[in-house]
Parts: sequence; C-alpha cells; structure tokens
Amino acid sequence: LLRFHDADPHAVDATGQTVLHHAVEGSGYRILADLVLHCRVDTLARDHQGRTAAELATQQGKHHVVILLESQPTKIDYLARL
Repeated sequence: LLRFHDADPHAVDATGQTVLHHAVEGSGYRILADLVLHCRVDTLARDHQGRTAAELATQQGKHHVVILLESQPTKIDYLARL
C-alpha cells in the first residue's frame, strides 16, 4: 500500500529504524521480500541501537527472515556487467 502511494522504502524514523526494520517486526514475509528484492533497500542499515534488520530478526527468532536478508547482495553494480 505504501509503495502504491509512492512512499519512500528507504525512509528512516527518529529511532534510526528503516522500513525494513519495521517490516521485520511485523509478520509479512512478502513485504520483506518485496523491500529486499524489488526496492533493493539497504540490508546493512543500522538503527540507533546499532542493529541491522537481520540482527533484529535473529533476536526475534525469525531465522527464515535472516536467511532472506543475508542472502542478498548489499550493493549491486549494474555497470559492471557492461
């Protein structure tokens, strides 16, 4: 819904949490996959407590989320293929 209304998937709140951090706290695996695979959000972004989204998922016992987050490249260089 947020993407439909052109919300910024790279937004950060006052606590330093990204949209991805908040998605980890929710229960929507499809939303997480969309943020990581389609929006290419930064999976290494840290909140003000120094936690990445994967570290937050580990703390919450969401190991399937950790696998998704850690399996994606952190930076994609499209020009390197040319």
